[in-house]
Amino acid sequence: MFGLKSIICVGCAASGVSNMFYDTETKRPLFIQCGHPMCSSCVTKYKDCPVCKEKVVNIENYAARNIYEEFKKNPLIVFKKWFKAELDDKEWCSNCHEESPKLRLCITCELELRNLGIEYVENDGTDWKDFGQRSEILRKHEIAMNRWRGSASQKWLAPRPELQDEKKWRARFRCEYYILANRLICSDCILDHLDHHEDHVVKSLQELEYTPEKLKQGSSFVATNFIWSELKSREGNCLIQTMKLHRTCEKLARLAMFYYPYSNESIKLGDTHNRYLSRVNKYFESSPLKNVDKISIEQGDTWIDILEKQISNLNEQRNCGCREVWNEMHSLYFGNQNEKTFVEVINQQENVVVSECPLSAEHFQETRNKALEASKIKLFQIYTVFCWNCDRNGICCIFDNLERKPCICSGCKMATCMDCLRTNANYKCFHCGNRFFNQKFGEERRYNVDEAVMDLVEFYTTNCVELFEKWWACEASELSFCLSCSSYSDGLEVCAFCELSHRMNVLRSNKKIYCSAQFHQNMPLFFNFSNLKTFPIRWQCSDCNKRLEANWDHKYCGDQRSAEWIGNWNRGCNHLLTRVYDTKTCSSYDQNADKCEYNAIDLKDIRYYRNAMKVATMGLIFRILKSGIESVKCNSRRTKLLKIYGTLKCQTRYYLKKMMDDRVISEMDQLSDNINKLIEELKLGWASLKNHETECTCTRSRAHPEDSDDWFESFCCLFPTK
Repeated sequence: MFGLKSIICVGCAASGVSNMFYDTETKRPLFIQCGHPMCSSCVTKYKDCPVCKEKVVNIENYAARNIYEEFKKNPLIVFKKWFKAELDDKEWCSNCHEESPKLRLCITCELELRNLGIEYVENDGTDWKDFGQRSEILRKHEIAMNRWRGSASQKWLAPRPELQDEKKWRARFRCEYYILANRLICSDCILDHLDHHEDHVVKSLQELEYTPEKLKQGSSFVATNFIWSELKSREGNCLIQTMKLHRTCEKLARLAMFYYPYSNESIKLGDTHNRYLSRVNKYFESSPLKNVDKISIEQGDTWIDILEKQISNLNEQRNCGCREVWNEMHSLYFGNQNEKTFVEVINQQENVVVSECPLSAEHFQETRNKALEASKIKLFQIYTVFCWNCDRNGICCIFDNLERKPCICSGCKMATCMDCLRTNANYKCFHCGNRFFNQKFGEERRYNVDEAVMDLVEFYTTNCVELFEKWWACEASELSFCLSCSSYSDGLEVCAFCELSHRMNVLRSNKKIYCSAQFHQNMPLFFNFSNLKTFPIRWQCSDCNKRLEANWDHKYCGDQRSAEWIGNWNRGCNHLLTRVYDTKTCSSYDQNADKCEYNAIDLKDIRYYRNAMKVATMGLIFRILKSGIESVKCNSRRTKLLKIYGTLKCQTRYYLKKMMDDRVISEMDQLSDNINKLIEELKLGWASLKNHETECTCTRSRAHPEDSDDWFESFCCLFPTK
């Protein structure tokens, strides 16, 4: 298992770089004079070797390059050898580079180089051998005491350092994997350098209490990341088979981390509710921090065999067309629905190796037809033509081709108007929270205008009346668009706790009382009409940054829920890393919690969901309609259409508000008929514009009244001749 040292750079490992593997360009493998491997990038950074502290003098390491190229050809063999390695297996000596069954470590030399650390284990009552652990403990304790004495003015901040009780804890040496693998030497090398190691304390791995499990724990980060980094870059003709290969590799790597967790791995937000999201696709089931499903270690052998077959079949398959389907659906903004279909097909044949693509036409034909139908009018994309740098008054503006051009954020690829960027020198993207510009001092800003959004604005302006008619008659699901992932989604949700607690909340637990979340007693939820105009930036699809699966059922919580638990949503804390309005952390989340009181709730489960979606998009659709009407060149027709627009807006708002308030009055049906009549009248007026594409005489007469000889002739657009 020490053969992995041939593929990692000791400089990258010492500095904590996650990508510590070589490549053929910026990180070429080099020899330094002491014989330890280092990449070409780290040679310029280090003056002394981080392992033996000798001066760095680089030499081209052709042997390491050849070994790395051999490992890259079949990384599964490297992982398989590591996965099944035993302590008694022959390993490579770091001095003579030959295999030996017994490797040793010079304790005296490593203590001088400060390569050894102290690890405390529970004392079982037996006498433990001291190889210098006590002196090392006393040395570190003296350093800690000196620091504590030096900070006399801040003693109240730091407690006095204390020694561990040897009756309860005993100390043993620990060593980082990259140091241990490059410092172990065989018995013959010790005899050859007896003058150097004379009177030194030299111990074998067994005497240092190293077990196969402990050695694998130290090297698991290298082994799992190497196989993942190599296999994830492999692409076959069939996209589904490629995703199956990556998914099997991911499960195998997670299983290895279950049984051999890397000791220095820093788990972000290490709590009972956190899970590892799939790096292949967000719709695959995420992995827990611990092996709660009790997957046996023998399952790893099965997955290794499956991986071998998948790798051999990867390049033998012909181009099946599933990659074209993937690209087409993403171009139609139906990527979420398409990815769900792909993941369902892969899960059905999880442990089956097939020679042909399992995706059939019926798997995606229904979604494809829906996407093609929706792309004709593009109703669900209305959110993308607005600048969402909003405040309590709503959105900023609709994009245009003048001062409010859509500029793309380099991070999240969402657009913000140029006017907002010019007025704020340190503008941060409202979607991802990162700085929009990262130019150096004195450099001129470069605005990357999104031409696709401009084309969409022009399309909406030209077809604004048809778009409004479609919006009025559509179902709420046709407006489901997630701004976080820029895709249509059939399931939207929101964090109920944040919405009940926020000053601009869109939810309330009682129609008459605006109570905060802590007073919520399982009351039914309602939408708050007045604040729905900022709602689209706050909802998200159920698959964005999801923390727990829908069927997770709180395996870590179990029966430890408090008796005061009154929540009625079971999705879990999936809004933990999601920015909800102006906060980056879900206020319902408690890192030490044994319960989840207020979590994400599906919008479909809230009363009047259909009307709420209409209210949330009402301001957007009317802005598009007004923008299209104002582009009419004929003053008379534009005035007439704006009058219809004003009446239509008032009646639509009144109708939706009464429906949201659950006040069904006798005039509601008549009001709905009036709105339909106004839409028909608007359609007739808009259709008549197609017959008068050129500038009419009323526009010229207003600009130059002296050229008009007759009032009737000037306003011929209002009185067309037969």
